Amino acid sequence: MYMADSQTHQLGRRTVLKSAGSIAGIAAMAGCMNTNSNGGDQNVDKAGNVDDEDATEVIAAVPPTGWWAVLRKLASDEGYYKQAAEELGTKAVFTFKNTWDDVPTWTSGKADIAQFGALEASRIGPRREIPITVFGKFVPLNFGPMVKTGGKYDPKKTGGVKQSIDKIVNDNAKFGIGSWGGADATAYDVAMAENFNYRFKEDGGDFSVVTAGYFTMGKQVADGKLAVGSSGEGMGAAPQMMNGDIKPLFWLKDLVSKAVFGQENKWGFPTMQNLVTRTEFYENNKKAIQVYYQAQEKALQKLRKDPLSVITRSKDYVETMGAGSEEEAKFIVNYGINLEGTDSLPAPKHPAIYDTTAMSDQYVQTQSDFLNKVAQKGLTEKNWGDYVQHVQF
Repeated sequence: MYMADSQTHQLGRRTVLKSAGSIAGIAAMAGCMNTNSNGGDQNVDKAGNVDDEDATEVIAAVPPTGWWAVLRKLASDEGYYKQAAEELGTKAVFTFKNTWDDVPTWTSGKADIAQFGALEASRIGPRREIPITVFGKFVPLNFGPMVKTGGKYDPKKTGGVKQSIDKIVNDNAKFGIGSWGGADATAYDVAMAENFNYRFKEDGGDFSVVTAGYFTMGKQVADGKLAVGSSGEGMGAAPQMMNGDIKPLFWLKDLVSKAVFGQENKWGFPTMQNLVTRTEFYENNKKAIQVYYQAQEKALQKLRKDPLSVITRSKDYVETMGAGSEEEAKFIVNYGINLEGTDSLPAPKHPAIYDTTAMSDQYVQTQSDFLNKVAQKGLTEKNWGDYVQHVQF
């Protein structure tokens, strides 16, 4: 049953980008989701009331590596899906498709739940004519354009970030992204257009963009194979960041909100990963959706309480995070959550994950304001508000 204290806010719906290329190779390099769980749910690919034929069946398409994968694995290992179902007086079984093609999997109708941000949704909804319900948030847009430290695009060499961007464009230098279907690609267009007067798009853009595995980006930049690579400490770039080999020109979670609002916001907008489902599915399966939400929230609270112990609790968790070692995992936590800088990297301004899955009234309003402003600038669909609703639990 839809909870009496939950709220629904109509927002713009999102559309899938023109091209959502596969980046499945990332999983092979970063360590795929382990298939053996030691917790309350014995199969990582399924969770909840797995042995109950009367349970509502839900398919979720989720990326296999990163903070979101850790939360999903933790919720499964701790039996949170089944606990949430019992608390809500229902039965639900969740089947997980662990893939970097989670957005196209969802838009093609092969999954009921996916994870993508409001900016993506503002394009996907109108273009695909898919009513979307957003029912939680995961992580802010924790990507940045990485360049080689001390290289010719380092702001210390060029004179500043703007000068570095100008040089990258003028040199026709290779700028690596994981996919044109990724949240970072959309956000770079907003950031570049509003801050540097350049367009970052597949057709007619100003940058020489190539696609590569997200988790290979840091190494390719350090090795000189890419001039710029879109990545972050939790996206495979930890080794090179730890060693001082690469550095971000900026963080999207800082620059995008500043570009649109004229000032920075606490968490930065847009969100990279929201919990989303089709509105039709939500209307017919409200309790199952709330079970999913509550399980994710339980996992997030356990993670936030002691992130280091969760990430390093086993080799499986280290690999699920996308780290190659426990040392890398500790760096990801200390830099991305504890906001600790290094000799070569200043401390980030905002954590890499939210403190709750819940969406406050202020959060929903800010997301709406952000998308309206982006639409006014012609960087997303003006009728996005006809397609997306936010449901608050």
